[in-house]
Amino acid sequence: MERIKLSKSEKQVLRMVASGLHQCPDEYPSHTFSAAVRVLKGKELVTAHFREGGGVLDVRTTDYGKQYMAEYPHLRNPINWSVVAAISSIATAIATTLALFVGCSYIQ
Repeated sequence: MERIKLSKSEKQVLRMVASGLHQCPDEYPSHTFSAAVRVLKGKELVTAHFREGGGVLDVRTTDYGKQYMAEYPHLRNPINWSVVAAISSIATAIATTLALFVGCSYIQ
């Protein structure tokens, strides 16, 4: 199972829903909760029923969401290895160039 990139609010809402919360708590902004639930529903981690005004009536974790939470309980985002490889390549090129200049300075 691949990791899914989630924002901070999406992670909070997914944790709330996975812990048994089925509606927006009073202390949490309802528009943020609704937006996060819509994104999580698009990623098939939750199922939800919405009011006509956009609020959430009921939200539940799907089997896929439960499996995802079991496999990745800390909900860390995936690492973009191409960026890591590019940074590593640049660092290697800089180190090689510096070594070449240092080596050539001893020859003279």
